[in-house]
Amino acid sequence: MWKEVKDAKGRLYYYDTVTKKSQWEKPKDYKQETVPIVTEHTVNLPQDWRSAKTKEGRVYYYNVKTKKSQWDIPKKSPTIEVVPTTTTSTTTSSFVTDLNDISDVDSKYKNKSLLLSTVKQTTKEDAEPLFLAMLKENNVDATWSFSRIIDELGTRDPRYWLVDDDPLWKQQMFNKYLDNRTEEQLLKEHSETNKFREAFQNMLSEKSKEITYKTTWKDAKRLISNEPIYSHSVVSEQIKRKCYMEYIHTLSERHAAKTRKLKELAITELIAYLKTLIHVESNDIPLTWKQLCNQYLFENNKRYMANEHFTILTKEDVLQQYIDLIEQKTVHMKESLAIKQKQNYSRDRYARDQFKKLLTDKKLGIIIRATTKWSDIYPLIQGNPAFLNMVGRNGSSALDLFKDAVEEEYVTICGLRSIGQQVLIDNKFEWSSENPTDKITALLRTQPQFNEVDDTNLRIVATEIVRARLESVKEQKAQEEYIERQHKQQFKDMIMRYYSHQSVESNPESRSWKHAEELFKKSPEYQNIMDDNLRESLFNEVMKSMRKRDQHSMTQTTPQAQEPIHRGKKRSLESAVPLDY
Repeated sequence: MWKEVKDAKGRLYYYDTVTKKSQWEKPKDYKQETVPIVTEHTVNLPQDWRSAKTKEGRVYYYNVKTKKSQWDIPKKSPTIEVVPTTTTSTTTSSFVTDLNDISDVDSKYKNKSLLLSTVKQTTKEDAEPLFLAMLKENNVDATWSFSRIIDELGTRDPRYWLVDDDPLWKQQMFNKYLDNRTEEQLLKEHSETNKFREAFQNMLSEKSKEITYKTTWKDAKRLISNEPIYSHSVVSEQIKRKCYMEYIHTLSERHAAKTRKLKELAITELIAYLKTLIHVESNDIPLTWKQLCNQYLFENNKRYMANEHFTILTKEDVLQQYIDLIEQKTVHMKESLAIKQKQNYSRDRYARDQFKKLLTDKKLGIIIRATTKWSDIYPLIQGNPAFLNMVGRNGSSALDLFKDAVEEEYVTICGLRSIGQQVLIDNKFEWSSENPTDKITALLRTQPQFNEVDDTNLRIVATEIVRARLESVKEQKAQEEYIERQHKQQFKDMIMRYYSHQSVESNPESRSWKHAEELFKKSPEYQNIMDDNLRESLFNEVMKSMRKRDQHSMTQTTPQAQEPIHRGKKRSLESAVPLDY
């Protein structure tokens, strides 16, 4: 006998309750049954009780206050009047109800399968391996719900009903089966999940106009709530959400890649546009950012606004490209400057060499000596090309080269001066204040070391010898004066230390020079001063200073004679100068 049955996905197939066969095509000998179903109820229920139907069409009763529900008709209610109507419907045997089911609380699990009458009941221990084998043979995995097992296996496998009165035990067996799955089964379930993911994401892609990379899961559920793969799938909500987030992530990456390509294209076009305004390869002064914005960028320029690709760019993007071009232009200008500097280096060096030759050109009357000044040669070279070519050159200037030449001559003169000083020592030259330069010049001319020295430089050497002599004498005199001052101060300090604790009037004889001379004549301070008159003068000077000190200390007013200090007196607040405001 053929029956219409629906699987977990809502697909209709046909099942033969006698041969246990199932097929998708409608059998030729299939006959639809006319099943009476309850369509209306006339029930006089107690107060606060209401009637309702389950999804399977079964009638139950619930209390709106206590929230209690039951299959039986509440007590003290009148007899139910049933108005039957005959309709043609295709249902599974689990959905065929009877009026007697209304009063049967456990009818959900009893009499649901037509195989129940042929099953021999057994103990749970004996039924466990058979029940697990049934799950394995039917390829039950984690994607199955327990209600699917009831609907599909309960209608065609007698092993499901080996334990009839304990659905909780069957649920426990189902959980145990899932816990003890083999690796092969887990891989298969993973494959099933992947199949769901692929089908689910294909469904989402068909709704590309409604679901974008910005759509949240909450909004997406509302859009796909009527899709069979979402509403009838036993895959957990967590996996569905995970698959959705993976799909959204893919959309986000595609959007980012598309945006990135558009931005790259826009930047390429922007660079080409900016290069028409900023010439990187030239050395002209580029436009400033302010000038560029006011005249050629954004809403201030029609050509810029006409390019649709530029709308994806921000001002920061445009500024960055401007900075990059300016940096490129700066590098180009530095490289150009380095090339020009390298080219000018040899020219600068050539110009300096030519000017050095000019300074040694005796045909123009230019002779550089140790005493030559810039004002001496400037009139001779001011119009010469070698001098004019030095103007604006890098490196040493014409004045620097002139000073270098004078310095070289002075070094030569210093060497000759040292030789001349040794000649004077060897000849026991006597210094006098009458024209020592002429005498030295005449003496040096007779020496073979100075045969190659012209008269001008020889006189310069003699002048330098005299100058060095005068500086030496001056330094020696200053040193002697310093030593003499030190001796005088030491002598005065010695006298001061000795007489500082004595009063001037206490013993006048001890304050006499004769007494002091006898007292200090063996001291180093006394012997360092050779002049007796100077010693006595210094002694009298110290005594005079000490007398003034003693007199001052005696005439100094005491603290009691001083004007008393009034403390605590407040300062007058009256202004010394009248204010004019």
